[in-house]
Amino acid sequence: MNSDLTHLPQNKQDDLRQITAIVRQHCPQAGMIILFGSYARGDYRELKDLAPDRKSGHPSDYDILVVVNVVNAANQESDAGAAAQQQIENECIAAGLTATPRFIYHDLSYLNLKLEIGQYFFSDIINEGKLLYSAEGITLASPRELTAEERLEIAREDYEQWFGSAQQFFKKHKYCLSEGWPKQAAFDLHQTAEAAYKTALIIFNGYIPDEHYLALLGRQASKIDPAFDAQAIFQTDSELGYDAFTTLEYAYIGARYEKRYSVDATTVRYLADRVEVLLGLTERLCDEKIAVLEKALM
Repeated sequence: MNSDLTHLPQNKQDDLRQITAIVRQHCPQAGMIILFGSYARGDYRELKDLAPDRKSGHPSDYDILVVVNVVNAANQESDAGAAAQQQIENECIAAGLTATPRFIYHDLSYLNLKLEIGQYFFSDIINEGKLLYSAEGITLASPRELTAEERLEIAREDYEQWFGSAQQFFKKHKYCLSEGWPKQAAFDLHQTAEAAYKTALIIFNGYIPDEHYLALLGRQASKIDPAFDAQAIFQTDSELGYDAFTTLEYAYIGARYEKRYSVDATTVRYLADRVEVLLGLTERLCDEKIAVLEKALM
């Protein structure tokens, strides 16, 4: 992780220096301050880059991880203290920055625990992030070889979280359809499919992309099994399947923001049948993968 910000214009660099000073003033326990996300990568978007008639999307924020060098097992999420965090937020607002900073706070020991097991979110931050500040003596952990027990525990937890979410969205779509809310039902089916794909990706690859497009997620999951491809699941080689899938894909935005977005109950039921196929495939293959991990302990 380096501290080179020369890929950003001078006003952005000035903003980040000011943010760093504000954080250090009000959170003296800060051991590291790390810029991550679009500004770290250089693919950020400002208001001028967005279409005036857009249905969703907003200017990029400054995503910042504050690593607190204080062990507090009772509250590892916000050791900086609520009052300090609010003061930081208030001063950043008053500073008139060119983008809004969004902070997350984590204890150093918690971060290192996640880095040791290769947790994808924090690993990405360290791999892609830009170091804005580091106190002396701060050391970040490197990934280590996990035990068979740890691999199994992580897989079970990830499966419960992501596939459980998929099942909840699928149940919600049924309720919405029964109430005559097909737009909301379509959105919930999109979320079902997204969560199902991400279940497979994290169980088999240990990683979830920051992505909502089902076609892309399907292509990535098809490397696990060709049956995951969106064409195979949603039968997009037919006119009916293609039109229905296009409606589902756009539901992520259209069902929430577009007044003219419409979908009928028949299409929702067709999509529900296809999403149910995806759920079944995900459940079967992930169960088989977890069974392999369980067998390794015998």
